[in-house]
Amino acid sequence: MNWQHNIVFNDCEYEPANENRTYSRMKPGLTDTYDRELREKASIRGNPVPPDCMGVEGEYDPFGLAKRVAKALDEQPQTADINTLTLRQKGNTIVYVGQVSNQQALDAVVATTQQVDGTHAVATDQVNVASS
Repeated sequence: MNWQHNIVFNDCEYEPANENRTYSRMKPGLTDTYDRELREKASIRGNPVPPDCMGVEGEYDPFGLAKRVAKALDEQPQTADINTLTLRQKGNTIVYVGQVSNQQALDAVVATTQQVDGTHAVATDQVNVASS
């Protein structure tokens, strides 16, 4: 399973980069930690990229958060084989839609998503948990 195939790009929302926009201190994600290596790569390219638009290699990518979440889910054994969910990026929120076999699977997906730098919220209200 490859989570990259489960990203729904045509429903992702992002705020285009605005050169006049000033940022206060960039905040980490839900776990209050930064992916320092990726942020260093992003800053080498010039102005720092907002975490929700930071691609897998630190480049500007309006869907970067969704792609980094998908990569993190692929790397975790407990989430790599889940193929019944799609993910969407809405700013710095990741939205899941679909069905999972049990609550533990959903909890593993949410926990992994929360670890990704730049994730500020995870929405699972459109996910059905199959009854055992």
